[in-house]
Amino acid sequence: MTDTVDQPTDRAAAVQFIVINELTRCRQRSEKLRGFLLLSEQDRDERDEGVSRGERRRSFEVWELLAVLEANEGNCTYCSRPSQTMDHVIPFARGGLDDLANLVPACISCNQQKSDRTPPVWWMSASLPHFYDSRWRATPQGDDKTRSLRNRYLEIHEEVLGILEVLDDVAAEIADPVRARWFRKSFATVENRWGLASTPRERAALCRRIYADEIAAARDAGWPELKRSRYRLVSWSGFAE
Repeated sequence: MTDTVDQPTDRAAAVQFIVINELTRCRQRSEKLRGFLLLSEQDRDERDEGVSRGERRRSFEVWELLAVLEANEGNCTYCSRPSQTMDHVIPFARGGLDDLANLVPACISCNQQKSDRTPPVWWMSASLPHFYDSRWRATPQGDDKTRSLRNRYLEIHEEVLGILEVLDDVAAEIADPVRARWFRKSFATVENRWGLASTPRERAALCRRIYADEIAAARDAGWPELKRSRYRLVSWSGFAE
């Protein structure tokens, strides 16, 4: 519902009327734009995909998001750049489980490139076509300029096996009960008192910035036992109470 004021009866009031209404419209447009930007491209894809198939993804708690995003030392499983989102190893669209057991940290670029493919299919389709140059006239058996298709496939196969080993390591890290308990006790009661971060994804991103040193220290210490939750978001300035 749009905020309005009564029609003015004199020139000064008319100017004030125009200014107030224009500011109101600008504020409303800004709020809509902010809400759109906070909904990441991955979130929109997930929402649209779920609507089209009549399915809903589960809602992850802040500690679960952090447990995934901070795995692999907070880096993308596929390229080792800083992680920004979670990737379903077996795509949700292909029947993959919407659970921590099927999630790994990823950067947005790798997540978008992988799309609804499994890691082997994605890596093979991304690597093999680019090996051959249109300036060459290659054959499957290869020549002095190009390796044979068989040899190139075997090389990519080894690369895929390496990725699968990393995926296994990251999955084991996320499934570690001691580590999971640390994140659950530390961030299970993260609150949103002032509207600083309205969704679990936003609160998880904020926690990663605010508590980066604490998470790194706990990782180095082997995720020590905690007696109670210690981290809470309570102010606009982003400091813990």
